[in-house]
Amino acid sequence: MSAINYIIHRNAPSARFGWQFNLWASPGIKTTIGARGLMRITDTQGITLGRANIQAETREIAKYYKEAGILSHGAQQVSIDKYGLDAGAENGAALNPANSTWFWNLDHWNNYLLFARTLREETGVPVTLWQLPVGRINSTLAISPYSGSRFPNLTNLNQKYEDSAPTFFLGDRFSVTGARKAWFTTNLGGDPGISVTGDIVEWRPHLDAARAAGIDLILFGAGVGDSTDGVGSPPTDDYWWITRVQACFPSR
Repeated sequence: MSAINYIIHRNAPSARFGWQFNLWASPGIKTTIGARGLMRITDTQGITLGRANIQAETREIAKYYKEAGILSHGAQQVSIDKYGLDAGAENGAALNPANSTWFWNLDHWNNYLLFARTLREETGVPVTLWQLPVGRINSTLAISPYSGSRFPNLTNLNQKYEDSAPTFFLGDRFSVTGARKAWFTTNLGGDPGISVTGDIVEWRPHLDAARAAGIDLILFGAGVGDSTDGVGSPPTDDYWWITRVQACFPSR
């Protein structure tokens, strides 16, 4: 890694570069990690113990990469992804997200921010998020400026899968019932960015929380060809993603 950094810095001294940390790749150095990954250990260990173990595991991951030389020769960032495909592509995830691996609720996303914050503290460089899914949580109440009516539900078929990533970071109001409501209102960590009125749930934007965690760049995009896509003519998400981005970052 040190040699690669040296070559990049020598040949492109003005380039910003760094290495990716795989949050799903740890075998469990300080704690047992189940099949659903490090971000989900609070499901079984509880918020207090689970998050302490997430931090401990993150420190070990950072130590490994630092000893390998990732911060040498002017490296200026580290990056983490989530997964290459929207959560709704997983069999049964849309109907019962509690049994899925990747359809995260607020606790899991805040675990993700804790992972990023700990990386920032351990490495001293900012964190880039990349390949975040574009699919949203269905039954959004947002009105499409393109059609004048609510955005249609994603079908959870090819290129139209749900996910909770942009709903978490960009915010949205949506309607949920049953098992989906129980899951998407779970908030054992006490995140203040949620409100619930009957079957209407609002997740407020978490961009400030991401910034506070040491994240300075968030890259959304389709990880594989089947993924929901927020670009194109038309994008497969019916323009929901770009509409939310425009709402969060209005013209000045």
